[in-house]
Amino acid sequence: MGDVRKSRWQLDSRAAQAFAAVGKTARAKAGAWVVPTYFLEAPKRRGVYAVSAFVSEVHEALGAENCSSGPGSVLSLLRDRIEEVYSSEDVGPDLLRAMQMTARQFQIPKQYWQDWIEAMEQEQSRVRWATWGSLRRHLESSFGSMGLMASCILGLTRSDAHREVMLFSNAIGLVHLLARVDEDRKRNRIYLPLEDMVRFRYSESQLLSGTVNKAFGDLMRYEVARARDLLKEGVRIIPWLAGDGARVAVAALASAHSAMLEEMESHGFDVFSHSVRLRWRPSLRRLSQAWSLVRQPAGMR
Repeated sequence: MGDVRKSRWQLDSRAAQAFAAVGKTARAKAGAWVVPTYFLEAPKRRGVYAVSAFVSEVHEALGAENCSSGPGSVLSLLRDRIEEVYSSEDVGPDLLRAMQMTARQFQIPKQYWQDWIEAMEQEQSRVRWATWGSLRRHLESSFGSMGLMASCILGLTRSDAHREVMLFSNAIGLVHLLARVDEDRKRNRIYLPLEDMVRFRYSESQLLSGTVNKAFGDLMRYEVARARDLLKEGVRIIPWLAGDGARVAVAALASAHSAMLEEMESHGFDVFSHSVRLRWRPSLRRLSQAWSLVRQPAGMR
């Protein structure tokens, strides 16, 4: 393997081929998630592409398998692939090769991947979440693990920023769970904490039938407020990211997710009949919001 750190920009031909392939996959399958990489330096952009392409391929395979975790399953094979990525031997396929170079260059701990795989296993076997505490722990293992990987690539100027990375990741994860309530209920899967549904007197049967009423609106308003609070705390990580490009990229991501919450509100929280997705709609307001996050003073806790 060529030395991926011989310069900030240059790669040998095999490495260039691998990253070109994963870049194409990431743009095609991760879509809106990788739009903010426009602001990143080339090495960081390649790293985000590698992780995004790998995660997208796994999610696609899990969806096709309707999965198990036994020998020969997607998750079992995934564990094997991660072991290959972190072995001392150079791997051949473009996706794994790009992953291996990314893990080595940015020193991504294997434990982050192992935690993420455990979260994927849990998602395959669990269809209800009793409390916010249990859902939060799942978000920390799934979106949180991804956030920690991203922080390795983007770089942090403070070593004790783990809490802020988790808060930001949990916020992003919760926004997406709220946006996909309709998609999940069609698979008999409910991520909204059952304790919250009981509190607002909204039943499982009502959710599974797509009932929109005052109780559902109150429930979603509560969850949206929780996501917004998490996001407000999580953006404190931005000043501690290494480089203007990384700060702008994460600020743009935060602004786009804030817009998703506003979109839910504007449609009366009816996520059954109105699809909410991560979209990039440049506006002076959004640009101003993102810029204010980039320029915020560094001060956490």
